[in-house]
Amino acid sequence: MTTYRGEGGSVKFNKVAPASGVAQVRSWSMNVEKTEVETTDLGSGYRKYMGSLVGASGTAEIFYDAGAIASTKDFLDAINDPEDDADSVFEFYTTTDRKISFSGMITGMDISATPGEAIMGSCSFRCNGTITTSGLYTS
Repeated sequence: MTTYRGEGGSVKFNKVAPASGVAQVRSWSMNVEKTEVETTDLGSGYRKYMGSLVGASGTAEIFYDAGAIASTKDFLDAINDPEDDADSVFEFYTTTDRKISFSGMITGMDISATPGEAIMGSCSFRCNGTITTSGLYTS
């Protein structure tokens, strides 16, 4: 069994494809949910379901990196777009060639600075449309 470490992951983001790397990603998480529709018929003693709408949301933590200001600025500024079409490209990598991709929007941002520590940004996002995977199920 192959196990991947979190240190192999990264995030790419941009308003248009191809996505550009977000400098110094600390962590990312994603929650995918599927709505269920009950299909139980009369006379059945057991409930039946089928899948329906799929959606996802999550968070990403990044370090502010003055050396990569263009990509970091795009990521941090995405929340400031009141007419966001939810067309930002997100790519979450588990390794160099294994990724989860989707379009979406930044829905929230927290930035914190503490004396003697790195400046951190934490953003929340929501997927918009299809979520694709590449290379995740190959050995």
